[in-house]
Amino acid sequence: MGVVMKSVSIRKDTGRWLHAVDYGASGAMDDWRPMNLLSRKNSTQSQACPAETGQIPVVLIVDDDPMSRELLADALSPQQFQVVAVADGVEGLRVLEDLRPAVMLVDIQMPYMDGFEFLAKVRENPKFDAVPMVAVTAYAMVSDASRILKRGFDEYLSKPVPVKTLRQTISRLLSDHPANTTH
Repeated sequence: MGVVMKSVSIRKDTGRWLHAVDYGASGAMDDWRPMNLLSRKNSTQSQACPAETGQIPVVLIVDDDPMSRELLADALSPQQFQVVAVADGVEGLRVLEDLRPAVMLVDIQMPYMDGFEFLAKVRENPKFDAVPMVAVTAYAMVSDASRILKRGFDEYLSKPVPVKTLRQTISRLLSDHPANTTH
């Protein structure tokens, strides 16, 4: 079980766009440190870093498939989202002790704790009542979508998720829940 974090931000001292390719964690949120920074876009204007002003929405991905986590994170990182990805619901709950995501993307079928159990445990905490939770799953039947939404997920996306659909869904959820975009 590991934590992967990706984000896009503007470096305050240079104003250049940077993409933090990999973040690692050794078990605690305060152990995270950026590694392997790459220049994304040069800018001649000096701007405040969105992360410092609380303007970068955090998206939590909870999925046991490393490829799915990577694809979802890569699709969102260029869109000015800070992405935190974990391998299962147990790790997701641990990360939520120190994190307030704007949106959560959750796989349904995972080891240790499935997506429904994760949803139930998250919703027990009033801090996360208004945080939209999106089921991102390989269950693709209409009856699956209906069952998933009835169990309490705010949205349902079937894998493989088209990048445009993913980005539009998250943007819509953030505009519907603007209080979640500031921390």
